Amino acid sequence: MRTKRIILVPSNAGLGASSAVGTYIYTLPKGVRYARLDLVYIDGSGAPIDISSDPTGDFGTAGGLLGDIELQTNSKTFRIHSACDLDHANTLNGTQYGRGALKTGAAATLRQPLPIWFREPWRKDINQADSMAFNCDPTWGINTFQIKITLAVAMPATATFYILAYVDDITPNPNKGGLQALKRVYRYYLPANGNAGDYTQIALNNIQTILMVNPTGGYIQKCTAKLGGLLLRDAVYQPDNVAAMIGEGLNPAVSQVAGHFGYDLVWDYDDPIQSALPAAGNLWMHLDFSAATTGIIRTLVETLGAPDV
Repeated sequence: MRTKRIILVPSNAGLGASSAVGTYIYTLPKGVRYARLDLVYIDGSGAPIDISSDPTGDFGTAGGLLGDIELQTNSKTFRIHSACDLDHANTLNGTQYGRGALKTGAAATLRQPLPIWFREPWRKDINQADSMAFNCDPTWGINTFQIKITLAVAMPATATFYILAYVDDITPNPNKGGLQALKRVYRYYLPANGNAGDYTQIALNNIQTILMVNPTGGYIQKCTAKLGGLLLRDAVYQPDNVAAMIGEGLNPAVSQVAGHFGYDLVWDYDDPIQSALPAAGNLWMHLDFSAATTGIIRTLVETLGAPDV
């Protein structure tokens, strides 16, 4: 059995008390396997700011701390999401996987961790869950591993911020052989104009989930999806989609409010955690809205693939 360790990741960009709005970079050590990263914020004043920053998401709070979070290997981005996007993607699998309670600790020690999961504990097969850990092995061509964090507001003068990395030793091969699987997260801005729209912009493969935010004017009422000539979703209404996922133990978006996550697509209701859609860039979606819409549908897409080196 590999020894599980928790290591403190020091800042090489000065993120700490009184840091100004902007982007800060952490360089993470190589030669270990990452199970998860905890972004930990300690307010220090007894009047904490929420770590989730985006005011247009389910968990967003105006004046929250963190904006975009971007993960890179060899200066190539393989995950990008805001703090609230990340929290929604985590809690889709269960509320226990989301950000920590704001009231952890007491008085000036109030703190809040926001996890980035690599080893995904919600997977039904323990070997699959373990194989998702990020094997940050330089012999595979991974020369750098960095996380870029954007502050949405200036850090309070009393605050502390750090990253805890949960790691074990690298393995020569993933469990049960085969290529290493690594979750990638991409963000799209789909146009909304009127009562319905057709979308082919998500040109990705091995899609696990598509998480969509309601546009201005009307919520996402139903979704039709095809892959080539194969019908995947036949005008499934939002409440029916929600009921199907709750029945499989998931915690989907239910909002009908503009700017909030309103429609989560998981491709296999019978096995909603482990499946991925081999779309090969050929996914077609049709969305119907409850009323005439304008603006964009902010969309988070999770896929599986090998590390980009």
